[in-house]
Amino acid sequence: MTGTNSNASSDNTSVNHTVTIDKTVEHVIRLVPEFSGGIDEKLVFFINACELVVDITPVANQDIMLRTILNRIKGLAYEVIKYENITSWDMLKTLLKNTYDKPKNAAYLQIELFSAKQRYKETLIEYVNRLRNLVQAVSEGSTQGKSASDALAVQNNIREQALLVFLEGISDRIKVMVKSKNPSTLEQAIQIAIIEDKNITPSEVRSNNHINNRARGEAQKYNKGNCHICGKYGHYARDCRFKKGNPRNEGNKPSTNRPTANAYLICTYCSKQGHTIDKCYKKKNEDRRRKGESSNSGNGYRPQE
Repeated sequence: MTGTNSNASSDNTSVNHTVTIDKTVEHVIRLVPEFSGGIDEKLVFFINACELVVDITPVANQDIMLRTILNRIKGLAYEVIKYENITSWDMLKTLLKNTYDKPKNAAYLQIELFSAKQRYKETLIEYVNRLRNLVQAVSEGSTQGKSASDALAVQNNIREQALLVFLEGISDRIKVMVKSKNPSTLEQAIQIAIIEDKNITPSEVRSNNHINNRARGEAQKYNKGNCHICGKYGHYARDCRFKKGNPRNEGNKPSTNRPTANAYLICTYCSKQGHTIDKCYKKKNEDRRRKGESSNSGNGYRPQE
């Protein structure tokens, strides 16, 4: 019985110890401020508070700790992380630092905002998050020291400009569809764009990529210049496979749709290119017609009156 009581006492101690740690973590988590994005100092304060929570949380409670920290992220900062599969505090910290730990002056941020376009291989969600962060950063930089009413007017103006930037900056695949819905706010345009982007089938993506690649290929081909030997674009005369004396041209014959030596001949009878008078079909036909008329005349043929 003594051994049993001893084990029970040990189990109770372990349970009480775990409960004590959980309560401590819960108490410290309450001290973690909410983070909604913005200036650098807020991010540093938020990260330092979270680091303290991580350090005192047992390994067995790390998942609960991470979920609790994620619940402290609000506003635009939440928009940055809500589509990310975050599995650790280090991953979350890196994401927040890459997004917000970039000190830039207001003029630079305004230029970056008003020229923001969806980049090559950048997903729509990534572009949306980047644009939202720029809007928030420009708003904070432009409203410092202003009254509440003036700050609100500035923020509304920035968001109106951001709507135009977004409509012109999104991928051509969905731009027309989003514009056709005439969204009145940036958030409304974003929601329409997300829906349209999800409706695009993989075959449409491949088709658009094929068209874009072909267009780039055609542009590159014509940018190379044209050959004065065969008249084709995409290479110069020195590289032409129909150039005489080029060892690579042995056995090569121009196709029927390429200019040949006959293309430079001009008939003195019909004035057309490609043959001489002795090969002129028009002259031969007219000669045969005259011969026939002469033969009929010699046989005494006269038309009836």
